[in-house]
Amino acid sequence: MIFDDEFGQTTEVLNRLKDMTRRKVNRINSWVDKGDTLFMDESVLKIRKPDGREITVPQYCQPYFKIGDVVAVTQTYEQMANSGYLGSMLESPGTFKKEYTTGGWTNKRCVRSELMPHKIRITGIKIERLKDISDEDCLREGVRKFKFKKGLRYFAGMVYLGEDDIKRMEDGLVPIGVKPWFRTPKEAYKYMTEKNYTKEYWKSNPFVFAYSFDLIQ
Repeated sequence: MIFDDEFGQTTEVLNRLKDMTRRKVNRINSWVDKGDTLFMDESVLKIRKPDGREITVPQYCQPYFKIGDVVAVTQTYEQMANSGYLGSMLESPGTFKKEYTTGGWTNKRCVRSELMPHKIRITGIKIERLKDISDEDCLREGVRKFKFKKGLRYFAGMVYLGEDDIKRMEDGLVPIGVKPWFRTPKEAYKYMTEKNYTKEYWKSNPFVFAYSFDLIQ
């Protein structure tokens, strides 16, 4: 599973600071009528009609992952080499094994999942509209929370603080070097989503699968 690095989401997953991710439901709108309710039956997406009938949507609308699936956390080979796995990647001193000399050195989409050192297990799936995310889920998605003199402030993803920032935090002030910050978790999550996708994606408010997971390796 690929996580965005602009907001440090891979690092958050590996540090157990992020245990939820949302992915768009494919081509579902043509199956949903007014009054329908979408719900998950374990790992299966179904629609409940106003008259009580239940319909299982086609496979192309179903979640890609199922509860219990073990999924690789995708990293580039360069990231692996820089995070303690260099020795296992070498054929001999100065020479990488053949499988690590591909486009996956800098491109996550070109790596082999069986070579990834970290895994997560899917523990839950729910379906909802993107904008219906709760404050609690925003924090599980990687939004960071800090308390200052003027109240709580929320940041989009990993927060890297310099010495001046730390001093300001100790004084109860919002750090200068960490921007932007937001007054609510949803504002911070909206910012991350628009940066990862587009403003139009957030505006369209699609149905999404919200996957919960545990880091197991």
